[in-house]
Amino acid sequence: MNNSCHNCKSKNIRFIYKTTDYISNEEFRIQRCANCDLIFPLEYPEDINKYYPKKYRSYIPIVKKIITIKSQLYVRSIIKRYSKNSNTIKNKVIEIGCGNGDMLKIFKNLGWDVYGSERSGVVDKNNELNISNKDVDEYPNEYFDLALLYNSFEHLYDPREILKKITTKVKKNGLIIISVPSHESFQCKFGKQDWVHLDAPRHLNIFSIKAFKHMMQSIVNTAVLEIVSHKSISFDLEFYGWFQTILNKFYKENNLFLKYLQDMSGNKIKFYTSLLQLVILSVPCAILSGLSMISNKGAITEIILKKKSD
Repeated sequence: MNNSCHNCKSKNIRFIYKTTDYISNEEFRIQRCANCDLIFPLEYPEDINKYYPKKYRSYIPIVKKIITIKSQLYVRSIIKRYSKNSNTIKNKVIEIGCGNGDMLKIFKNLGWDVYGSERSGVVDKNNELNISNKDVDEYPNEYFDLALLYNSFEHLYDPREILKKITTKVKKNGLIIISVPSHESFQCKFGKQDWVHLDAPRHLNIFSIKAFKHMMQSIVNTAVLEIVSHKSISFDLEFYGWFQTILNKFYKENNLFLKYLQDMSGNKIKFYTSLLQLVILSVPCAILSGLSMISNKGAITEIILKKKSD
């Protein structure tokens, strides 16, 4: 059994609570490191693939449509930000944990050369998005203008090593954009073991900005990489997170509404009950979401890193 922090290797860790995985119904012990502030399950699963069923993130049509619209807006905002750092006509982007490549398709349609990294179980070898499961090390150094990890960094067994590798693969003045759940959020402090974004064991590392800085400074020279900004993003995820987390406090089984949205449950009675509860809780969830975003204590934090020119 591992008795040290997965981030800084400190032995100064403490148990904070147990949580039950909504897919496998297995129980996981969640620890917090007193040294670097990381939250993580005590033991990482040897075979993580069994916790990713085929329907994981395979949403019902209306949710897919919302995600598509949101992805288009997000990618365009990224390109707008990146254009301030580059004069390159043809840019290259790599997305780590790209899923089926929804965001990469948008980048490609906007003229970017795209590459994706994903688990072998979901890689389509006949794709046009250059999605593979090969190691980041296999790409040339200073090859990419932009590296994107959208809600995927927390899924990695060794995020320290991945960040170290990505830094060498990004060009000077290039950006690394990482979005992760934050345990500094009001939502996490309220939900604790019932927080929807805790999602153990798929989420192997839950960061605070302190934990992220500790990891970054331990592996990357600050003369090479700098944090340009960190802020709470995704009001929609914030709103949904509050709604599902509040429901989790009242039910023995977590994430019932999420299971229906992912087409994992056909129980329409529970679904329509959840819709009624959504109507009832919409105003308080909107208020809580607004306060969280304004205070920069939202559930999802975006961290933008820039590789310095010299």
